[in-house]
Amino acid sequence: MKILSKLFYALSSVAMLATTVGFFWALWINAIVGVKAMVTAIFSALIFDCVGTSLDH
Repeated sequence: MKILSKLFYALSSVAMLATTVGFFWALWINAIVGVKAMVTAIFSALIFDCVGTSLDH
């Protein structure tokens, strides 16, 4: 289970990177799409982190 929890922590990190990409997308290209991508990435990171934490204990 430790490997699986590390996988979910890695997915959480990738989702946080996607939040940054969504932020810059919202600044320069399209605000609506960028904000939707940011919100989706934030909630994905939260879910991945919660699953990783629950598998870690």
